[in-house]
Amino acid sequence: MITIDKENLIKKINNFKNIKALVIGDLAIDEMIYGDCERISREAPVLILQHSHTKVILGGASNAAHNLSKLNEGHVKVVGVCGDDYYSNILIETLNAAKINTSYLIKDKTRKTIVKTRISGSCSQSITQQIVRIDRQTNEYINSEIENLILNSLEKAISEVDVVILSDYHICTLTKKIIKESIKIAQKHNFVNAGKKDSTGVCFIGERHFRQFLKQYIPMQKGDIIDTNNKVVGKHDGVYYYTIGQRRGLNIGGMSTGNGKRWYVIGKDVEKNILYVSQGEGEELYSKGLVTYKVNWIPKEPDNKKFDCFAKFRYRQPDQKVK
Repeated sequence: MITIDKENLIKKINNFKNIKALVIGDLAIDEMIYGDCERISREAPVLILQHSHTKVILGGASNAAHNLSKLNEGHVKVVGVCGDDYYSNILIETLNAAKINTSYLIKDKTRKTIVKTRISGSCSQSITQQIVRIDRQTNEYINSEIENLILNSLEKAISEVDVVILSDYHICTLTKKIIKESIKIAQKHNFVNAGKKDSTGVCFIGERHFRQFLKQYIPMQKGDIIDTNNKVVGKHDGVYYYTIGQRRGLNIGGMSTGNGKRWYVIGKDVEKNILYVSQGEGEELYSKGLVTYKVNWIPKEPDNKKFDCFAKFRYRQPDQKVK
């Protein structure tokens, strides 16, 4: 069990108040539109929602800046690009409301302000559920003129801050040139982690090979693959590279001693470096419940302790109905 020194953690968090930060990246907003379901439209087989309210949340690199602003009491600047459109003013207003300095924000008439609009509905018999999402963005990298403006802004702003964060959501702001030159500028100003390898959230690695991606950060450590009869049926490359329920990439299919059915990962012992598997869709693959804590409820916490809802347990899995 991992123990945390609470007092030391609070002290470190409080130290953020003294740090001035600059965030460069894909500045975006999440527009959340809510409504109550009234009926099916006569025009098409779609729901008609009676609009109840709209909420605007900072997203993308704007969210990173917002999180920092909460920690350091508003000592955050952003460098990025937005369109010269309706949503650009909403982006700027929302950033300013979060105590984020937008003086280095660049408007580009050829681009759209990045907006993720989620339309959600509910009725008296159900919880609020997302119906559709609309993305507004320009799927082409910024041009060389905007690249130079961003780098010039960085040159001006870097002497005013203690840390620079490149926040890349792959929406075409951070070009290779900007990343490379930003690191050079940071090194020139003696920023200590300027040469550190970049990090990527797993949910943003796209169609890359997950295992190859993880090997960049977690060393291989081969170990035994053991079945439900406590028999060693193969070798794995490292338990961290596998997920519960996984059936591909185990390299133990076609064994003469097996029953011909697919193998599934049913568990792993990190300390002993053992991967546990079973053959066929037996009861070992199923569970009756999930224990969790610190849940974020959207849009609000349920009124009752017992209720029906939907949950997702694996990446890209369809929503599962649960109680």
